[in-house]
Amino acid sequence: MAGMVKTVTEQIYNEIRNAIMTQEIPAGEKLTVKMLHEMYGVSSSPIREALTMLKEDGLIEYKPNVGMSVIVMTAKDVDEIFDLMAEMDVIAMSFSFKNGHGNELIRAMKENLEKLASYPANDKADDDEWIRLSDNFHLLMYDYADNSRLTIAARKIRAQMTVFSNAYERIEENKSDIAEEHGKILAALENNDLEGAGEIMREHLMSSKARALQVFQSSDQTELKVGSN
Repeated sequence: MAGMVKTVTEQIYNEIRNAIMTQEIPAGEKLTVKMLHEMYGVSSSPIREALTMLKEDGLIEYKPNVGMSVIVMTAKDVDEIFDLMAEMDVIAMSFSFKNGHGNELIRAMKENLEKLASYPANDKADDDEWIRLSDNFHLLMYDYADNSRLTIAARKIRAQMTVFSNAYERIEENKSDIAEEHGKILAALENNDLEGAGEIMREHLMSSKARALQVFQSSDQTELKVGSN
């Protein structure tokens, strides 16, 4: 949709989604049309459409007699999300090469890491752009995998994962480690070691899972509420 003006529904969807990701709207928060109208000043129709999209993303849930609310995830959810995303990323990377787009993927990844390097890990003002570029490193694989069903399947899982990564990727030490891990994946691909790149990808996602648990889990909690520290 490059070059196109976003609809009101798309705009409000992005606004609410970002609010969930940045914990402005915390886990478990009840979402009503009235509340969101007061927050964003748009009519009920695009709000309802945006909520439907967010429900499809797996970021909000509907419960009878309760209504819509932001999801609250458990430690088991974190395990499932990161384990599954690791395998999906490896499959997407493999498909990119299988479909003859390997060299294009390598060039795109290299360009991504060069841009990422221009944002110092200790510069908090650039956190949002750093996180966007870090996420795009993974999304590139789906662009070149050329498999719409894989992309659709990964979209929901990645949306849920981003709730966690948006928090731990703001930590300076984590940013440096993540950039280094991305570089190792690229180096393996440049050396024509697709299998090795896949193993590094799995290790990278397992490290990210540990980061997510460290940020959100405390000794007396079984539920990981977005917004808790």
